[in-house]
Amino acid sequence: MFRKCIPYLAIVAAIPLGTCLLLLTPAQARADHDRRERREWYERGHDRRPELRRLVWQYQGGFFKDAGNGQWVESNATGTYYFREVGRNREFVDLFDASRGFAARLYDNAMYLKQGNNDPVFSKFYDGCWTE
Repeated sequence: MFRKCIPYLAIVAAIPLGTCLLLLTPAQARADHDRRERREWYERGHDRRPELRRLVWQYQGGFFKDAGNGQWVESNATGTYYFREVGRNREFVDLFDASRGFAARLYDNAMYLKQGNNDPVFSKFYDGCWTE
């Protein structure tokens, strides 16, 4: 047993006085490494939030929900409306309601709306967010 302790005693004896000794278990060392990798990832400008699947966008009084196959449903106190997804990127999802001629753009924190093809500008309509 004493022979097993000799290498550890030699290491401790080689450390100058006043030096802090940090001994990590393999699990602690791995967790520290993972934190360092995440911090470096964020510092390179990557998004800090986990990626949401963008299935439900909620606002006060209602929500938009992905119904599958490019179809979306909006439900609120005034009724239920049906949209078709016409595009998406990292910043927003574009939806179109052919029955009313509305185009909706769902961002992370707001929904913008425009009516018909004659109006080239989206106007802010709701504050909300992705919940799923």
